[in-house]
Amino acid sequence: MATTQVTPNTAAASTTGDSATGDSATGDSATGDNATEGKVDSTTSDSTTSDSTTSDSTGDSSGDATTGECPNDCDDGIGCTDDDCIDGVCINAPVDSLCDDRLDCTTDTCDATADCQHEPVDRLCDDGIPCTVDTCDAVAGCGSAPDHTVCDDGVACTANACDLKTGCQYMPDDAMCDDGVMCTTNTCDAVADCQYVPSNALCDDGNACTDDVCDAALDCGNTAAVLVYNGSGGASTALEDAVTGLGYTPIITTDEASFDAVYDMGDFTAVVIDNPSTFTTVPVGMRTRLQDWVNGGGYLVFGFWNLDADPAMQTVLEVSVSVSVDAPLPIHPDPASPIDLFNSVETFPAPLIYADVWNDNGDQLSPAGGGFIAARFTDALAGPGAIVVSRGDRVLTNGFMITEVGEVGGTDADADMVLDGEELLRNELAYLCTGP
Repeated sequence: MATTQVTPNTAAASTTGDSATGDSATGDSATGDNATEGKVDSTTSDSTTSDSTTSDSTGDSSGDATTGECPNDCDDGIGCTDDDCIDGVCINAPVDSLCDDRLDCTTDTCDATADCQHEPVDRLCDDGIPCTVDTCDAVAGCGSAPDHTVCDDGVACTANACDLKTGCQYMPDDAMCDDGVMCTTNTCDAVADCQYVPSNALCDDGNACTDDVCDAALDCGNTAAVLVYNGSGGASTALEDAVTGLGYTPIITTDEASFDAVYDMGDFTAVVIDNPSTFTTVPVGMRTRLQDWVNGGGYLVFGFWNLDADPAMQTVLEVSVSVSVDAPLPIHPDPASPIDLFNSVETFPAPLIYADVWNDNGDQLSPAGGGFIAARFTDALAGPGAIVVSRGDRVLTNGFMITEVGEVGGTDADADMVLDGEELLRNELAYLCTGP
């Protein structure tokens, strides 16, 4: 509060006392000098009672306009008012500047009755960050709280958050893009939302003969198409039955022209040739394609009744022929072989025995450039080679006809309703495609 007293000049007191009582300046000698320094009553009275009525009697709290005086220095007890006494009247004027609380977000005013008032104004706390809720506290000042809901970008795979300094943040989260398809690579794009990219590599089933394809909607598809040459003239379906039994799809050809045409179209993963009768040497066009196939890393199961008369084909297969077989010989797994073709996806007892159907039943074989004997004729330990694996475990040559041991003259020694020769071909294909 501020106090200022203003006192105007006052007129001299009247001195019109009775002349009979003596000098007005000195008073009656009987009464003494009772009016020497006091204010002289302006009314007519006896000199002995001249101070009974005076002009400085106490008035009300608003002051005495006659004297220009204000009681108590006009202090109203309100800290923010400017307290003045003007012409005997107290003036208590509110002064807003006396209420500064040093908070930028309050409106500071002086109330002449309630003292300083500090009104919080939230808009004065705007921090320029759209996603914050800015408020003013009358004690602590400005405060900002994040409102994460303001940061919705409409992208399902982003984690949206409000940062008090940088505003909305949109963080891609790949885990939010799981489509339930095992073969897709799922990523979150902060603009384009979830992206599902098919990856055939994620469909690898470990089978070299299957075509592994990822469908973004259907998941993995593992299919195998096997190009089959059946030279039995319709006498056997052992080849296609064996391929189908593995879950593969056989593409059947029965002559050179159809084989060449299907080969040139592609879209197969393995080749099976079994020819007990249709040609005496492998036609040049077919042999050239088979050579390209194995040189390119393709898988081949091969059986030809007259291989001993076809040295060019022997070179392609990397086998040599010692003796032609003109009568069925029992076939035994070689115990020294790294694979057992009698006990794999299919199991059947040894030896494998079959009836004599063709005049020429095959050839005795040996590796000619690497490889090993997997099965032998007559004797498991010392007999001539019946099955040779060559070309880096990608080519398997039979010294007999699957169409003979697997159907026309075949047996079912394990009584499982599948001829043992057909089971042998399944094991041979399974070995080439998936390993031992």
